[in-house]
Amino acid sequence: MRKFITGLAFLAFASVTQAEVQFIPELLAGQSINLIRSTSSYGQTIKIYKNKLNANSYGLRLGIKFSDNFTVELAKHFHGEITDKHMVSYPRCVPGGGGPGREVCLPPEGDYTFQTRTPIDTESIRLGVKVNTEVYQNLFLTAGIGIAHWQYNRYKPIELVNGIGRHLEEKSSNDPYYSLGAQYKLSKNMIIGLEYSLLTITQKMVEHELGYVKGTHHINDISLTAAWLF
Repeated sequence: MRKFITGLAFLAFASVTQAEVQFIPELLAGQSINLIRSTSSYGQTIKIYKNKLNANSYGLRLGIKFSDNFTVELAKHFHGEITDKHMVSYPRCVPGGGGPGREVCLPPEGDYTFQTRTPIDTESIRLGVKVNTEVYQNLFLTAGIGIAHWQYNRYKPIELVNGIGRHLEEKSSNDPYYSLGAQYKLSKNMIIGLEYSLLTITQKMVEHELGYVKGTHHINDISLTAAWLF
């Protein structure tokens, strides 16, 4: 999918000439606010873990402006690394009735418990469109939408509950993103701005013997932007 997004962007760039459009390279730097919720189910035991963690984020973006109000954009975002520290517990099971090899799990107070440290490093490639409208002289409001090919470089949020998520090989996929922002045109060739974007990642895996685990990761990026018009 990453190659597909990049290929679509290059086709878009190649389909126009510089005389018809403006090319807009852009830098983004700010904070990512990560809202994480992970749930696991083992038999009758359901455990929910949630946390809010912040990280420094930055990105590079290239846009082609087809008109005063419409831009196609290709971007690479580094959402930063967050490190989660929390207690993890596993059910303690003992031999039980029902035949050889059958086990019975003890109540939650008998669980194995230990502390874990889980670094989560996320990045994404984005292809989307952005529209803007001038609300005052040289001041613009913007709104964007597109597809993000995201990737976890190390651990995944669903690994924050009981470790069952380590069996899930999927560390990358595609989800929509949305953005809102404001821009101010400092000069003929330079624009600065403030932008908010939201990318929501959802993963789920079912294991019939153990139960299921699912996780939701909301990545809220707040970035200062600087763009140059060519």
